[in-house]
Amino acid sequence: MSRSLPYYPSLENLKKQAKDLLAAHRRGDGEACKVLRNLHRFCNAADGEILEADLSLHDAQFALAMEYGFESWAALKRQVHDIRQSEHEQWAEGQGLWLAGVKSFPNDDSQLSHMRAVRCVLQYHGAEIDWNWLLGACGEAFCYYYHPDGTFLSQHVHSWDVGAAALAAYGCEGRWHAVRGADVSETLGLIESEIRAGRPVISPGIAPTPDGVHSRCNYWYVVSGIDLEARKVALAGAGDRVRRTPLPHGDDPNPEGPHPRWFGICRTFDGMGGHYGPPGADNPVLLVRPGAGAPDELTVARRALARAVGLGRETSVTATYGWGAGTYLSGLAAMRRLRDDLDTAPGDGIEEFARLYPAKGDPFHGLSDELAFMDLLAQRRRVAAGFCTQLAAKAPAARKSLSAAADRYGIVAERAQQVFEVRYGRDEAARARIQEMIDTGRSGRGPEWEDYWRNADAALASRANRRRMAQLVAEALEHETAALKEIEAAVGLLD
Repeated sequence: MSRSLPYYPSLENLKKQAKDLLAAHRRGDGEACKVLRNLHRFCNAADGEILEADLSLHDAQFALAMEYGFESWAALKRQVHDIRQSEHEQWAEGQGLWLAGVKSFPNDDSQLSHMRAVRCVLQYHGAEIDWNWLLGACGEAFCYYYHPDGTFLSQHVHSWDVGAAALAAYGCEGRWHAVRGADVSETLGLIESEIRAGRPVISPGIAPTPDGVHSRCNYWYVVSGIDLEARKVALAGAGDRVRRTPLPHGDDPNPEGPHPRWFGICRTFDGMGGHYGPPGADNPVLLVRPGAGAPDELTVARRALARAVGLGRETSVTATYGWGAGTYLSGLAAMRRLRDDLDTAPGDGIEEFARLYPAKGDPFHGLSDELAFMDLLAQRRRVAAGFCTQLAAKAPAARKSLSAAADRYGIVAERAQQVFEVRYGRDEAARARIQEMIDTGRSGRGPEWEDYWRNADAALASRANRRRMAQLVAEALEHETAALKEIEAAVGLLD
């Protein structure tokens, strides 16, 4: 035994693993021999002998079952059945149901909340998730957006779209459900029916903080339980554990009011679209239907690379409704505009910069907000490099182009991180403490907070620093452009 079952195993996923094992044996992959030696007739056999032998699907299933520590495929199936049958549990305070196999996850801007919610649900359904593959397959690794007026919302205009694409890469269907108007009864009933069927629901939401609750479309949660009588839901993505919290009765921004916004479950978005969810969505939830198995990796790769090319060549995307409504530049066009804005922004020193480059007001705060996401761009491109490296090993015909793209994306990540550090400094521990203050509602208080932001504002207000950042973005743009050309070449080689 060298594997263990996930917390909530999927029989369909295990069947796919057995089929993949059989396929690996048929194409002569030596890695398959490690599992097939669980069969008595192969326990002392050399790789060549195993690969030349006849093998049936039954044999592959039996070997896989033993790899998981079971005496037979039937025993493995019984264990999976028993786990799933016992999954639904009663809440002590009511008659609602909750799914015990859903794990919580961190939830903030830098953690790609929407992707972590998708991963949470996929793992619940038994999928084995590789982070680089997940973000690369759906296009998240290749995204970049920029608003000319600068806003913290710019990196999330696409989240409702890539969420469904990520699910599809692992053989699941993601389907948005939304109703018009403030009546939440239909959506609540739908959530209850999904939970009863053993399917957690993804919901974009509202970020709770100790000093209040505020609307953040970029925070996604996973609803893993509901009790309509007690008006409570169980949520993953609200800390280190699944929380049970009251449902809202309306859309009051006051957390102590009669109808508080709380965790974003079933509150109206008043017709907002774009980055808030699918266009025209009120009370949006993403329903997940497990499929028969993920498509083959090369099919996923072709779709992912085509998506990467589209995201890079796309010039803009529009959010039609909502607080951050407007046109956001995307791909290479977004990087070019960031470079130019850094190079031409007026003023030198905090007072002169603030006078000559005033912010337009919430949610548009200018370059200060956009530069905060250079760290996120670095994360995305490191993942893009990892995805291309993985794919190069799976697609020999396109290996040279994919390896070159991986190298280029690695450099883009380095330059983006350098831009971030010019603005915010290199002290990761200090940044972590500031983030903790934000997460725990202590923002805006104390000398450390004031010193940190005074230094960050001074760094941005320095003309020399802005020109240094513009040069770094220009270098990132050069390598991003070259990476995109390599991806386009790889697409042609994989067709």
